[in-house]
Amino acid sequence: MVFDLSKLTAPGVRQPPIPGRIVDGRDITTIPRLVAARNAGLDVKLVADLLADHYSSDDLAIQTAIAAAAGKVELTEGTFTISEAIQPISGGWLEGQGIGASTLQLAAGSAADVVRTEDFATLTGGSTQGGPMRYGIGRLTIDGNKANCPSGGWGLRQFGGAFLHHDFEILNCKAGGLWTEWGTGDPTLPAINANGQFSHFHIHDCDGIGLEYRGPHDSIFSNANIYRNEGACDLNIAGNGGGGQWFGLHVYGLQVFAGTPYEVIIDAGLQIFRNVVVECALNGAILIKGSGSDSDLDVTCYWGGLPDAVQSGITVGIVATDAVNGCRLKIHTDGSLTDGAIIFANDAGGNIVDVGMQQFVNLQGTPVTTGSTITTLDAENMPISGKLVAAESNVTGVILQDSAWDGAAFVLVNNSNFTIALDSGNVFGGLTMAAYSSQRFTYSATMGQWVKS
Repeated sequence: MVFDLSKLTAPGVRQPPIPGRIVDGRDITTIPRLVAARNAGLDVKLVADLLADHYSSDDLAIQTAIAAAAGKVELTEGTFTISEAIQPISGGWLEGQGIGASTLQLAAGSAADVVRTEDFATLTGGSTQGGPMRYGIGRLTIDGNKANCPSGGWGLRQFGGAFLHHDFEILNCKAGGLWTEWGTGDPTLPAINANGQFSHFHIHDCDGIGLEYRGPHDSIFSNANIYRNEGACDLNIAGNGGGGQWFGLHVYGLQVFAGTPYEVIIDAGLQIFRNVVVECALNGAILIKGSGSDSDLDVTCYWGGLPDAVQSGITVGIVATDAVNGCRLKIHTDGSLTDGAIIFANDAGGNIVDVGMQQFVNLQGTPVTTGSTITTLDAENMPISGKLVAAESNVTGVILQDSAWDGAAFVLVNNSNFTIALDSGNVFGGLTMAAYSSQRFTYSATMGQWVKS
């Protein structure tokens, strides 16, 4: 069907705002709330407040509505072609008719972000509390159109706080999916909860990082899927992103096979993960770096079938400057993590680890420190052998809770100073393995002790 757009100029049809009645310096003759896409139906356009057809670009139409409304702007069903980034403003809310129904798509050949807060380029990397406050997007799709935008930007980049983004999808962005950032917090603003909230969203098939979280601190992320992005990771937590709270998250399918990719990289502390599932990328599922200390993770990790992926769950530290301490790591697996549920590459002590349904914990690197605790769960699901591998000579003072270790075995590889302290009333006593380098020990129920096997 071909619509006769001349009908849209008929009497009674709403037009773009016309200067007229001014109140407090604002023209309120017409305050546009509903913006119609060029490919919206005629019946929709007849009730819209503003038509993209009347503007040189769709982004200009939307931005005009945002500036005039200073409140909620609603998009009709259809596709809005974006040449210059849409800029959210304080107190502004942009909502569509649903994921896949209302789409902001980057114009072919554009190098812009699809949505970006004002002054992002000058604020990013700083510790100020600039940018918009109390704003949000919802019920729409952001499409970076990477096939036609070889230099395209991010789906959404923001420097701001107190926002609420819900029910959205970001896909096919060249530079990356979502970048969120803010300063370190402002104690002079007690009436404003600057922490942001993201709920019910998908970020996928971007050529860069899926989600870059650098603030506001203590933000909440819930009910999300981040997958098949091709950056250094699907989810990167860094900068001012401390205290993030993550609930109901599934991260998987990282495509890159270069560099040191993990599905999730945590380099800002005090993260809380609950009901989170992470599949393995090239070097494993999750990497905790030095600034990620004091995090509390309750996750399920498994291989997921990605070719050549390192089949490990959580790697604690990776280089000498990344000593990790104070974490509580509870990991569940399906038994597919043949490289280890936990890899201690650089442990600074005070970490507590619970492992359920897994072959072994891999203790490697420099060092695993006195004060860290490893507990295994679900004894009935534990295999007979291969429970623990200590791959370095300087692994010392690790405490093994013994209740789930009965009848299991462990292997010491190139290790001359490894101590096991059993905690059930010290029933079996402590056993120092200093004299048993590269040996295998199995707990004997008959003898009531660990014996060389």
